[in-house]
Amino acid sequence: MPFPRNLLILTILAAVIPILPLPSYFFHILIMLLLFSYLSTAWTIVSGYAKQISLGHSSFVGLGAYVSTLLLIYFGVTPWFGAVAAIAVSLAVAVLIGFPAFKFGVRGPYFSFATMALAAILESIFISARKITGGSLGISIPYKESWAYFQFSSKIPYYYIALLTWFLAVTLAFSIERNWFGYYLMAIREDEDAAEAVGINVTRSKLIALLLSVGLTAWGGVFYAQYNLYIDPATLFGLPLSFQIATTSTIGNPKRWIGPTIGALVLVPFSEILRVVTGATFGSLSFLLYGALLIIVARFLPNGLHGLMTEKAKQ
Repeated sequence: MPFPRNLLILTILAAVIPILPLPSYFFHILIMLLLFSYLSTAWTIVSGYAKQISLGHSSFVGLGAYVSTLLLIYFGVTPWFGAVAAIAVSLAVAVLIGFPAFKFGVRGPYFSFATMALAAILESIFISARKITGGSLGISIPYKESWAYFQFSSKIPYYYIALLTWFLAVTLAFSIERNWFGYYLMAIREDEDAAEAVGINVTRSKLIALLLSVGLTAWGGVFYAQYNLYIDPATLFGLPLSFQIATTSTIGNPKRWIGPTIGALVLVPFSEILRVVTGATFGSLSFLLYGALLIIVARFLPNGLHGLMTEKAKQ
């Protein structure tokens, strides 16, 4: 299985960007681009390869952020160790919802609704536990600059951490896409009943894909919390975040390892520019335009922007 040379070149070029005298806000956009590329790549492992469409992946972003943050605030646990606990909690929740759903044949829109319900339930729980979580007002994370506390005065360390985690995620997605496990997931995506008929353990394959996706997503929540130093339930567990993750992957091409990154290259700068132009007063306009863009891509580009680029390259 040859390693994608273009990915390595892209990563090396990205690694030298901090040498350039660029403004801090430019690095903020790059960090958000890498973060959403990473989260959308994690989403595509279960939703793109296996076609188990999760519209509640914000659940695991929120769990990653809150578990690591609460351990830091109340017990002084460094976010690096807090990330282990956050991933473990997220995996446990994923098993609780994923195993019975896959075991009893919950699929299609019913699985999507189940994940949406999970996000809504978790949002309600974290809002209700206001004495611990700060409720709807959220939590401000105490700032203490150090590697141990995953807090830096410069955006450069955050950028390199985001770049590394993105590189590992897309490398994993590339590997899955080209080995037997990926072939199992793609067979499930095309025809679940036929895949089971030829001997594929459908329940186990889908559950493994879900756990891989959730584990990666929980780390994204830990990173989000330490980067922003503020978290709140509506932002982290709310459906807009889930839809943004899913839309980013879908517009790029959720069936290919590089698709989510292509989608993020278009949507993240687009959303940042839109946010600056419209301001908070017209925040709902951004989601309207997101939806319109998704409809256009689904109608005219069934394989996303990646499919369009591949077709152009063949001509």
